[in-house]
Formats: sequence, structure tokens, C-alpha cells
Amino acid sequence: CNNPILESSAARDCSQPGIFPDPSSCSKYIQCANGNKYNFDCQPGLYFNTESSVCDWA
Repeated sequence: CNNPILESSAARDCSQPGIFPDPSSCSKYIQCANGNKYNFDCQPGLYFNTESSVCDWA
């Protein structure tokens, strides 16, 4: 992953719904819904794209 990932407060405490990059890994992301945090892994070889909010090829 060449792009630095900045942890947003929305992702940290799930104060807003959405999909956010996981600050610990470029191949993970966080989905916030109803104040709950759900952690996901991208499929092997894929990385979370912050512009499109999906996992894709790096």
C-alpha cells in the first residue's frame, strides 16, 4: 500500500454510517452501521480503495 491511511473519528467510534479504511492494514476496511463497527478483510491480493470504497487491485 503506497498511500498512507489516516484514521477518521467516524471510523474510530462509528459515529457516522459508512465504509472506511482500516488504519491497521490496506487490505482491510471498516463498515459502520447503526453505531456498530464491522471489520472486513479484502480478498487475497486486493486492497481497499478509499476513492471507490471497494476492494480492488493495487
